[in-house]
Amino acid sequence: MRIIIVGTAYPLRGGIAHYIALLREALVRRGHDVRILTFKRQYPKLLFPGKSQEEVDTGPSESQEKLREQLAVTDIVIDSINPIT
Repeated sequence: MRIIIVGTAYPLRGGIAHYIALLREALVRRGHDVRILTFKRQYPKLLFPGKSQEEVDTGPSESQEKLREQLAVTDIVIDSINPIT
């Protein structure tokens, strides 16, 4: 089955982004073709409390490989503050 997940995903940080990555992995293991549509940014800079909305890469090389795979199936097309997208 072909599945598209719309939500916050890598390279954006946060619990929902990590959950979506785990959900995608589980669906792929079951034989599904899964793509993710995610946001260019979660919040406007004025409202964002942290320094960066993107995940900081600090893990071992194995996790870097998973992150590259995640980016390959993620389309960054939605702007959370632009209703046209």
